[in-house]
Amino acid sequence: MIKLRKPTTNPDITIKLTKAELLELTKLAKERYNQNRAANNPTITMRKIEEDKTDSDKYRHEVIGLCGELAVLKYLGFSKADHTFTYSQTEFNKIKRTINDVGRVEVRSTHYFNGSLIIKKPDLKYNPDVPFILCVVNLETGTVFIKGWAFPIDAAYPEYIRHSYTTEYFYPAKKLNPINDLPKDYFKK
Repeated sequence: MIKLRKPTTNPDITIKLTKAELLELTKLAKERYNQNRAANNPTITMRKIEEDKTDSDKYRHEVIGLCGELAVLKYLGFSKADHTFTYSQTEFNKIKRTINDVGRVEVRSTHYFNGSLIIKKPDLKYNPDVPFILCVVNLETGTVFIKGWAFPIDAAYPEYIRHSYTTEYFYPAKKLNPINDLPKDYFKK
């Protein structure tokens, strides 16, 4: 495992998405949301969806995630052609635990500017050696801030559990490795 010196400041990488990209990702979000529901993905089924919310509200979380993936895709030198944002139901059921978000990394996104990298118990089991990248997404401006990265094991300490009823670890952005220190073998060659 790579151990890096933790800096006192961690400069963000800022990626600006176009209006066309945001529109495309909004359309893809509905498809991805429906795939997760059909696959009975607990992340989706646990979310409370109020009947009075609009479709755009229901898919907002997926849009935020897709924006983070696209920003990391661009940063790592991949093109949209190198990435599949959605899959057929058969493909989705087969690969949901075996494919990373972008290349060989996982991407976690939030709209909270002071958000943390959330690591879940299955991440420790299925992806222990995969870097997880935190993105903060501002949907109003189309701006994505790539905050940094960490391995799941970096976050797996009791002090990062926020709620007694869960085993999700909330790893603070200030503790992340700078994105510029991500080893080059994770970039598109």
